Amino acid sequence: MAALESETIMRESKQLLVRSRTLLDTILDGLFGGLLGGGAMALYLILWRWVAGRTPGNVLGLFDGSMQRVALTGALAHLAVSAVYGIVFGLIWRIVRLRIPGWVAGIAYGLALLMIAQVALLPVSGSPLAEIPRLHFALAHIVYGAVLGVVSERIGAASSVGSSAQHCTPTIAA
Repeated sequence: MAALESETIMRESKQLLVRSRTLLDTILDGLFGGLLGGGAMALYLILWRWVAGRTPGNVLGLFDGSMQRVALTGALAHLAVSAVYGIVFGLIWRIVRLRIPGWVAGIAYGLALLMIAQVALLPVSGSPLAEIPRLHFALAHIVYGAVLGVVSERIGAASSVGSSAQHCTPTIAA
C-alpha cells in the first residue's frame, strides 16, 4: 500500500515548466536574429568584394545613407536596418505561426525584402547599393534570411523553458 501511495505522489508531483512567450520575447528574438543576419549578409558582401579587390570599408560605405560612403556609418546603418527588419520578421513569424523551418521562412522573407529593395527603394533613392550586382545582392539577402530564420527559431525554442515559468501538469499514462 505504501508503494502505491508513493508512486501516486510521485506521479502527481511531476510537472513541466512552460514559459509563455511574450511580445517582448518575440521582438528580442527578431532583433538578435536581424543583427546576426545583417552581420552575415555584410560578411558575405565583404568577402565577395574582397575577392574582387575591394576593401571592407568600400563595401560597408555602400550602406551609408548620407551618400558619403563612410564605412562605420554604413555598418551601423546596415545593422540598424537589419535589426528592424528582424523585428518585423519575428512579429510576422509569431502572428502567422507557419509550420515550416525557420531558415525556409527566413529565406522567403529575405527574398521579399530583396524584391522591395529592387522595385521600390533603390530605383528612387539613388543608393550606392544599386552598384551591387543583382546575383550578389540576392545571395546576400538569402544569407540574411537564412541566418535570421535559424537564429530566431533557435532563440525562441531555447527560451520556451525558463525560470519565470508557469506550472502545468502533464497527463501520465498508468
